[in-house]
Amino acid sequence: MKPLWLFPFFLFALSISCQSEDLPAQDPEPDPEMPEEQWTFSTGKNSYQVEVDGHLRNVHVHVPNSYQAGTPVPIVFMFHGSGGSGNNVYQTSGWTQKADAAGFIGVFPTAMEYFVVELGQMQTKWSAGGLDTELEAGTEIIDDIPFVESLLTHVRNTFSVDEQRIFASGFSNGGGFTKSRIMAELSDQFAAVATAGGHALPQASPILSGDILPIHTIMGNIDNKKLALANQTAPFPMDATEIMAHDYLRGDIEVLCGMLNIDPAQFTSEPVEPHWNTLYFQETTDGGSQEYRFRMVKDMGHIWPNGNNHASELSAPDVFWDFFVQHPKN
Repeated sequence: MKPLWLFPFFLFALSISCQSEDLPAQDPEPDPEMPEEQWTFSTGKNSYQVEVDGHLRNVHVHVPNSYQAGTPVPIVFMFHGSGGSGNNVYQTSGWTQKADAAGFIGVFPTAMEYFVVELGQMQTKWSAGGLDTELEAGTEIIDDIPFVESLLTHVRNTFSVDEQRIFASGFSNGGGFTKSRIMAELSDQFAAVATAGGHALPQASPILSGDILPIHTIMGNIDNKKLALANQTAPFPMDATEIMAHDYLRGDIEVLCGMLNIDPAQFTSEPVEPHWNTLYFQETTDGGSQEYRFRMVKDMGHIWPNGNNHASELSAPDVFWDFFVQHPKN
């Protein structure tokens, strides 16, 4: 029989032994083959933060249930409008439902906040061309191109990516960013772009990254922001000839055609009564395969059409995805 005075020491030793088994295992040595910029993920919604140029940036990524590692899938970026967020367009744009149906990964980043003079308040804004005119003089504008590049790196390191099918879409300010920055500076990374309610470009942005991308735009003929820029209150015309005779609309179209090396005088149209009219600009001046599609939607304001918020039941994800499928990277 053991002496009773040894019993407390026995309990102490037992407790130490049990505690040591509860301790976490020692961290493994870093795998030199594992990329630093890589995410863990599950199917459905994933939320991440990445640090770019000293700023923590937010992004949501949707992974469809059909995703299988090793099988390359397309990627679609969605850039929200002024005052929006990645989470907002994740929930309302319709892209997540399309991703599940078509089997691609959706990326929904959030812009930086700035004090917008006209509104007298802070608002998220992408660093699209002309942003400086909305802000107080001297405001530092954070370049969003490195953020997009970082996201592309993370996506490529995490998922099996179809490099010929990386696409960008945007609404309003996000559409302006897509047209003025993505098309001009990251055309070597993307295959095609599409926008709804995107800001008009005052002038063509020079293509700095080599490739010329096809683009599809959607616009409502009662878009109050566009009408204000055109200094009018009456709805924009729906007829193709009248669209091309309208100074503001023709100017917007000519700028994009100029970026794409397309002759704006050569086009066809496909009206779908009573809802919309689509103009096709495909006559390139450089022999390329790029094209510009412009759709004017009747009685639609400044919205991203998600299939549920307009009488026509127009779905930008459906229209744009069909366009993207037709335009993989050459």
